[in-house]
Amino acid sequence: MWQLNDQISFISRNFSCPTGPGQLDCLRKVSGVDLQTVLLATGKQFQPVTDNITVFKDYIKQTRQRTVASIPLLIGTNKVCDFF
Repeated sequence: MWQLNDQISFISRNFSCPTGPGQLDCLRKVSGVDLQTVLLATGKQFQPVTDNITVFKDYIKQTRQRTVASIPLLIGTNKVCDFF
């Protein structure tokens, strides 16, 4: 994973948004197209925060300890591949 707050701080600076209090409020005012343009141009991305409450660092360990729900899971992506 990336350094904590590294990606979002970089994105914020591109829009003259603060990197502390008010950061999300500022970024919410930026258009989706403008965000997409910066993300594609810089290779940066929004990433999940590993907090060990909702996003865990070690899912294999969690599964082996049976501390995650034992339910069927369907996952996938909607990314369009350029090579087809």
